[in-house]
Amino acid sequence: EADLIPNWMLLPLTQARLFAYVLDVLRLQTMGVGCAVEPQDLPSTNLTSSSLRQVMYGLLLGSRKSIQVDEIDRDGLLVTSIPVKPKSTSVGKSLVLNSLNEAPLSDRLKVLLEALGGTEESLSLLPPQLKLPAAVTCYWMQRAQPPPDLSLLKALLLGMSNGNMLRSRTGNCNQARL
Repeated sequence: EADLIPNWMLLPLTQARLFAYVLDVLRLQTMGVGCAVEPQDLPSTNLTSSSLRQVMYGLLLGSRKSIQVDEIDRDGLLVTSIPVKPKSTSVGKSLVLNSLNEAPLSDRLKVLLEALGGTEESLSLLPPQLKLPAAVTCYWMQRAQPPPDLSLLKALLLGMSNGNMLRSRTGNCNQARL
């Protein structure tokens, strides 16, 4: 079983820079998705990110994709095991876990954007620091059940834009001092 965990993952795992659930997926094909305080009559909020986890399982399990991962989540008030099939993005199919850390950054970005349902083109007009938050926000708005309240989206966008503006001003001030 030691060969299930690539060498490049060992140090980050022992330093707690990589989540331990990666080991659960690799060795046991199980993952507890965590609990949130939420209304029992609504679907689990973990369902929103299910397709992202499927891509993660696809990257972790590689050629063993015929195996399913059992996610431990809730259904109402009951804790249950939900079988989930790993999936691959078009770029992710060519990536291998043993050398994933050596994959070109552009390929890793494509896998992430594909999993989020976005493209580099759709984000091309945004400053680099807002591309990932924008892609994640679009994914969240399209997948969350129930759909997020519009006021929550406005607050999020305002926070992103103000944070970006503050970073820009701080950067300009720091450059002026040099």
